Amino acid sequence: MSEERREYFGCPVKAFTDSDYERYEQFVEKYDDPAEGNRAYNHKYIMILANRTRRKILSCLLDHPKTIEEIASEVGIKREEVALHLQIADFLLKPENECEDGYYELNKIGEQVVRQFAPGV
Repeated sequence: MSEERREYFGCPVKAFTDSDYERYEQFVEKYDDPAEGNRAYNHKYIMILANRTRRKILSCLLDHPKTIEEIASEVGIKREEVALHLQIADFLLKPENECEDGYYELNKIGEQVVRQFAPGV
């Protein structure tokens, strides 16, 4: 990916991991028109943040990685609901193989997006 395309939400190039770029490329290549793929990718972020409960969940992950139980307790919802919201917000989370077992953590893009678009929820 060219350096110009490696900036997102005003983040510098070094803010992204190779897995972030790989996930982006895999998503966008599903579309015939790269611009359409990019719009759809950005739309996914907007839809993730459109839900207030999901913004609360993501904001509580800014401090440090947490388990579903910790998130449910902090946000005040059921475990199952947290699991569903985390599944929807997968674009903003590190892949399971990069996290300690049972913990959820924001990826670099997720940190930037949550800080910028869900401050203080």
